[in-house]
Amino acid sequence: MDPARIVEAAAALSKAPVPDGASFMEGLEVLSAGVNASPIISEAGRRSIERQATGHLANRLAVEAYLSSHPQLLEGQVEQPVFVLGMPRTGTTLMVNLLNQDTAARTLRKWEVNYPVPPARAGELSTDPRCLEQNAKRRREVAEGKLQTNIHFEWYEEPTECVYVLMQDFKSTAWDALQPMPAYSEFLLAADLEPTYRWHRRLLQHLQENNPGRWTLKAPGHALFARDLLEVYPDARLVWMHRDPRTVVASHASLAEGAHKRFAERADIAYIAEFYPRQLAEHVNRMLDVEADHPGQVFHVHYEDAVERPVEAVEKLYADMGLALDTATRAAVEGWVAEHRRESRGEHKYSLEQFGIDPARVHRLFARYAERRAAVPPVAMGEVE
Repeated sequence: MDPARIVEAAAALSKAPVPDGASFMEGLEVLSAGVNASPIISEAGRRSIERQATGHLANRLAVEAYLSSHPQLLEGQVEQPVFVLGMPRTGTTLMVNLLNQDTAARTLRKWEVNYPVPPARAGELSTDPRCLEQNAKRRREVAEGKLQTNIHFEWYEEPTECVYVLMQDFKSTAWDALQPMPAYSEFLLAADLEPTYRWHRRLLQHLQENNPGRWTLKAPGHALFARDLLEVYPDARLVWMHRDPRTVVASHASLAEGAHKRFAERADIAYIAEFYPRQLAEHVNRMLDVEADHPGQVFHVHYEDAVERPVEAVEKLYADMGLALDTATRAAVEGWVAEHRRESRGEHKYSLEQFGIDPARVHRLFARYAERRAAVPPVAMGEVE
């Protein structure tokens, strides 16, 4: 991978200029070096990641060009956005889908991250031709057995993760997950993401041109960078999802194994077992520090409550955030839950032993978090372990 070649290709694809002083170059250079140094990546995998990098950057350049011709959009407010975060595999996808049942919520749709220009026309977030076309393609892929629908799956009109926005600045846990890239992983953990979140805000201002609302967003990785996030969104509400770290570490290892295999003949199990438990611990330890400094902006939901008592979990969260859960939204949540039973997408099996991860190490890494998690009351006392 060559960063200069990617920038040139993205500019040609988007037919847009490269802004001076853009923040993406640092991450792109570190990512490219990491991909080139991966000990397991295939040539086809390298080409695939380069295509992704080119596409994400082309979308960013296209949005910047649109904003240059529509500067009034940058005057739009993004007030009290809700960010669902936590470790991966803690129910962030479930929670953002539950919150999306509120017509006042404005979520980031998967299709509009892929095709952000122009923004959707009013009322067409689920019916834009770009959305319908991508969903038709996805239905074919599901029918042909090309996608794992039992681990993480989204339709294109459904809420997606902000990781795809952060990928456009090349500082994202989504890049980190693709291959063993120690230098990129350490770079990301130490990076300043305030410029990245400033780009994130610009994209939201762009997308809300015809479809405004209370932005309700999600990405587990926001937990790593919540302090930078709050510099850009000082009135944000942070919804922290909680789950037993032993389950999370094993589940995430399984997810990382699948990601590696998309771009290589095999997964680097030793790297997965060594690095990701430490990264996951950073998710919670950094949030503990942020909560200490911003106690009124962090709200808590147990994974078990979101799965077993979703309506009550949303009701409690709304009360904690000072929002009213009206009858229509409650009914919409109940309807969504009835249509999305967990068993409908199959079982995802994993264990710590499968990846050679020492349970004692997990206990040590999450010792500080264990006390905080135990102090978060479930919706119904005594019903959740």
